[in-house]
Amino acid sequence: MLDRSNFVFLVVPCSLEELEPLLEHLKLNKPGPHDDKQSIVFSRGTIMSGGRLDLCKQVVGPQGIQPLLNAMKQSSVINRLLLGNNIVGLPGAQAISQYIRFNTDSNIDTWYIAGNHFDSECISLICDALATDTKVKALWLKRNPILASGIVHIAQMLATNQYLQTLDLLNTGLLDEGCEILFNAFKSNHNLKHLYMDTNGLTVKSGHI
Repeated sequence: MLDRSNFVFLVVPCSLEELEPLLEHLKLNKPGPHDDKQSIVFSRGTIMSGGRLDLCKQVVGPQGIQPLLNAMKQSSVINRLLLGNNIVGLPGAQAISQYIRFNTDSNIDTWYIAGNHFDSECISLICDALATDTKVKALWLKRNPILASGIVHIAQMLATNQYLQTLDLLNTGLLDEGCEILFNAFKSNHNLKHLYMDTNGLTVKSGHI
């Protein structure tokens, strides 16, 4: 039997050429589908009803995120970006934070950016942009290595953000330390309605917070 235990599987980002059909559609502000039975499917990405742009597991990568966000600025259709598992890393965090901070006409109220190699530094950029934001109501961050050091930035954001309603921190390495930091932030935030934080190595200690 083949031993796969020492194999290294490399994820190769898609080319800009593969993204181009989607980007062109967004730049021209073409309409979206009326229902999910008529979803508009591209070589990379799918536009679904309700303004959802699904790019999960499409390997947009660090080079593709800025062209994508630039194109999205021209579209009045997209209001939910599903960008899970796209390894955009620090360049992605920088681009997303700039989009949130400076795109005053943004329609994006949901950022599903799970599994994108976002660490504490990346999260600090995004949280700084969200500190006084009044557009984003859902932030999905599952499977990013945020750790307790990154939760510090999320806690600071929650102290001033009065609009965010959904926060997903599933499997982000909080541990008890991060949980305590997070829950202390809720003392000054009464707007968050939905919190997901499964699979974070929490113990009985967190149950007493």
